[in-house]
Amino acid sequence: MNKLIFVLILSFVIGLVILVSATEYSGDGTYTVQIGDIITLENSWQIEILGVFMTPAGEQLYFRALDPEGKNYPSPPNQNSLSKYEGKEKYGTDTLLKIEIELLEVLGGTTPTGSPMVTQYEKAKVNVVSIDESLPGAVTGGDESVDETYFEDINKDLTYKNGRSVLLNIGEEIILGNGYKLKLDRFDSTLGSPYFSLYSSDDNLIDEGIAMGKDVGASLGSFVYVKDYTTDSVDLLIIDGSKLTFGTGWNMFSIHIEDGDGYGTVLESTCNGASMWLWDNKLDDYKKLGILEEGARIPAGKGIWAKIQTKKDTQSDVDCEVIVSGIKGVSIKGIKLNAGWNLIGAPISAYGNREVFDGGSTFNLLSFENILGDCKLDKGPWQYLGTKYSDFSIKSEVAEQYKFSEPFQDNLRLNRGYFIKVAGDCTLNDI
Repeated sequence: MNKLIFVLILSFVIGLVILVSATEYSGDGTYTVQIGDIITLENSWQIEILGVFMTPAGEQLYFRALDPEGKNYPSPPNQNSLSKYEGKEKYGTDTLLKIEIELLEVLGGTTPTGSPMVTQYEKAKVNVVSIDESLPGAVTGGDESVDETYFEDINKDLTYKNGRSVLLNIGEEIILGNGYKLKLDRFDSTLGSPYFSLYSSDDNLIDEGIAMGKDVGASLGSFVYVKDYTTDSVDLLIIDGSKLTFGTGWNMFSIHIEDGDGYGTVLESTCNGASMWLWDNKLDDYKKLGILEEGARIPAGKGIWAKIQTKKDTQSDVDCEVIVSGIKGVSIKGIKLNAGWNLIGAPISAYGNREVFDGGSTFNLLSFENILGDCKLDKGPWQYLGTKYSDFSIKSEVAEQYKFSEPFQDNLRLNRGYFIKVAGDCTLNDI
């Protein structure tokens, strides 16, 4: 459905840009613009307005960014989309950001589009600023065994061979590998799916309303997979570890569960020939870690690059998967960083926690502000996504594939790696 809406919007935008004459603006600042208008920033970069819409995701702006020589970024598809609720976003090349833009509101007359869920607006109020922010370097070479053009199709799936079977009745709970407690609360009256709640070892509520249907799994301190269920009980497969998902090409990931010695072990993998790399702050370069295969040891608390050369023969956004062992949650408290770029991983506290109050509850994710300790952030955080797969239906989680992007609302996500640049040597904290 979202893909269909995108295609309809894109077709509508192309037609309107052809028909509407442009008004040109110069300088940084706040402007009320319409389709076809061009803003030339103080650094000579340009923004061309392609469309203003109200969608199921809220107000959206479609625009094209051009450098002083007229080159489009990104290229292709030569356009960017920005939602109002995402706030300020930065754009530019793969290594240097030159534009910061924020959609303040949509206004003016409306026009129907080819979708009843999308409405074209006449104008948008935007704020644009020139910036000059360098990005960390992605892994682009150094491994002669990696063929950038070769990919291998596979049709194999994980077998979860290291799992143990558990039968859970309504109201019962099981202690997971890292001490978390998983409780079966109820079954949905319409769909019949089981719903769970998750507690810490000292009985504090971490999450509730966790729905998993048949043949669905989730990393909840251990990896929990639903084999089958009735209206009274659920048949689970439990693995003391977590599952990682990858897309073809470069991926930046981390593990949030480890064996107790600072490492997790790859128990099972459907990824073929995936080389792994670590960032060395002192060398200001990458070091090869090994191959992402069964038996490989993965360091906890670090961001890691993996080059995936596997394409799964499905329409899924996940090309291959890995199960990594772990019985202890990863914390980044006390991790020391050196001045400059550092590549860190998300701790288990990035899962978030549920705070209960009179009349409801709220779910709080882990913000980078909570982990900085005595570190002074110079640039970042930056993530690099190799798959569109996400538990969160927001643009910055599903559309910023194969490029550096800012985490949505600066929150950490499990299994992600993050580049941060700090002003001096310092120590991270954790909640």
